[in-house]
Amino acid sequence: MNTLLPGLRALTLTPTLAPMLALALCFPVLGSLPARAAPAQAAPTPTFRTPALSPAADRTAAGAARLSASALLERARQAAGLPQSGLTLLHERVQISESGERGGAPTYLSDVWTDLAGQRLKMTDYTGDTLDSVHLLTPAASLLYTPQHGTVPVPPQRAEILRWNLRSGVGGLGAASQRGVRLRAAGTQTWLEDGPQPLRGAVLEVTWPDGAAWQYLLDPQTGRLLADRSADKDLGLLTFTYSDPRAASAVKVLPGGAPQALEERTLLLPGGEVLYREQVLTRELNPALPPRTFELPQLPQASGRAQ
Repeated sequence: MNTLLPGLRALTLTPTLAPMLALALCFPVLGSLPARAAPAQAAPTPTFRTPALSPAADRTAAGAARLSASALLERARQAAGLPQSGLTLLHERVQISESGERGGAPTYLSDVWTDLAGQRLKMTDYTGDTLDSVHLLTPAASLLYTPQHGTVPVPPQRAEILRWNLRSGVGGLGAASQRGVRLRAAGTQTWLEDGPQPLRGAVLEVTWPDGAAWQYLLDPQTGRLLADRSADKDLGLLTFTYSDPRAASAVKVLPGGAPQALEERTLLLPGGEVLYREQVLTRELNPALPPRTFELPQLPQASGRAQ
C-alpha cells in the first residue's frame, strides 16, 4: 500500500526525489526499519506482470473514460470484490522485498490494520518472529514504537506518507465512497510512459476531505485497479502498480468471506525502477476487530523488551 509503506526502510533519495520528500520514506504501509541483513532463508517473492493495453483496446479505454466518476468507482469496487455494504476495516499480512544497490533483496513481514471509517492505521513490521517497529496513525497523532527506543512522534511529512495507506489500493477504493469525498473522471491516460511497461486506462481522481487527491488507473474492460498514485505533481512521480489477482498461484479462503487471491503491489519511479515490492499473503475485509488493536506496545521497565 503501503507505504510510510509496509516494511520499506529509509530510501536514499535521488536528486529528483529529494526536493519532493525532504526525508526518508517508509512504506502499508511502510515502516522505518533499522539497517539489517536479509533473513537467512527469505522466501522468494513471485513476480507478477500487469499487462499493458494493446492498441486494439484503445476504443474500449475511450468508452470507459466516458463513464461518470461514480460509475468508474462502482466498476472498480466490483472488480476488487469489495462488500456492497461498504469497506470500513481492512486487515492484511504482506511480505516485502526491498530493491536496492547494496546487492541484496531483504524480505520482511508486515501486519497492517486499516480503519477506513476512523482514519486509523497500524503497521507492525517483523524480521522472522522478531518485532522491528510499529507505526500508529490516528487523526490526532502519528507515532513510532521500537523495542530499542519506545514510542516517539513521527514528523508531519512522514505522517503524510503513512496516510498513503488510507488512499491506495483496495483500501482507497473502499474509502472513496465515504461522505465528504469528491470524485472526478480524469479521462484516458498512459502512465509510466518512460518505463518498460506503460499502462493505459481510465483514471478516477478522488479528493479527500483534507484536500489531498489520489488517482486510480483502471482497466477499461474490467475496472480492475492497474495502478494508483498521488495527484500531487511531485509525489505523483511515485506510482504503485498491482498484479492481476488471477495470476496468483495461491488463494486464501477467509472465514465467512469469498476467496481472496494473492496480489503483488510494486512501487515504481517514472522510468520503471522498482523501489520495493510487497506480496499480500492474507486479506480480510471488515473482520472482527480484536481488543486493543490500535494501541502501541509498552517497554517494560524491568527488562526493556517489548511485550
